[in-house]
Amino acid sequence: MRILHASHTHLKTLGSHNYFLPVRINNGFIRNNHEVFWFSDRDVARHFAPIRSRKFGVRACNRKFLEVCRNFEPDVIALSTQDVLHAETLAQARRILPNVAIFQYFIDPLFLDWNMRNVSSKADVVDWTFVTTGGPVLRRIAGEHSRVAYIPNPVDPSIDVHRCHERSDQPYDVFFAGHISKWLHPDDLRGRAPSLIAEHLPDVRCAFYGHSGRPSVFGAAFMRALGEARIGLNFSQRDEASRPGP
Repeated sequence: MRILHASHTHLKTLGSHNYFLPVRINNGFIRNNHEVFWFSDRDVARHFAPIRSRKFGVRACNRKFLEVCRNFEPDVIALSTQDVLHAETLAQARRILPNVAIFQYFIDPLFLDWNMRNVSSKADVVDWTFVTTGGPVLRRIAGEHSRVAYIPNPVDPSIDVHRCHERSDQPYDVFFAGHISKWLHPDDLRGRAPSLIAEHLPDVRCAFYGHSGRPSVFGAAFMRALGEARIGLNFSQRDEASRPGP
């Protein structure tokens, strides 16, 4: 099949985010022998904006997307956390390509109003929505003719190469990388984890980045640090109405 994959490619980060979800999805398409055109929506918007500002290039980006649809004639359109392409643009794509299948995948927290509005805005023009959040909230983003399903964060064997569960020679026991901002809730485990582990598990060897004056880590350095610990911690952004961590 021909797949038109519209997503953020992190071009401006110059290789420091090459492990993020759309890369994995794109790799999976190609490994399964599909022809893929990767449409970098935000970069196209910046390129065609008068002052290289994405918000001033959104209309041009939507026009260029339809040109790609006419030229590439995809069988499937895949959308990642789409905040540049409009629902009406996707409806026009269906008129150009009557047999096209369209799905979106979404990785951002749905308890934030902006994210809920964003994913819901495409519900009536896609066939499927796949979300890394589960639970009853998924019913709220189903369209009249579209379906919604949970999707786990995928593993890519070309990216996730360390296989730490098969080793025991790592210099650290626990790895965690985060970014602590002044807006972080005081009960958020992303900020509290280092002190909690130090208090309750003083013998555990920890590699925390983005905490206590230690800089954040990205790119190859991030993957290398991940491979130097026996486990990695994953604390998601917390809904303000949820129960605080321990």
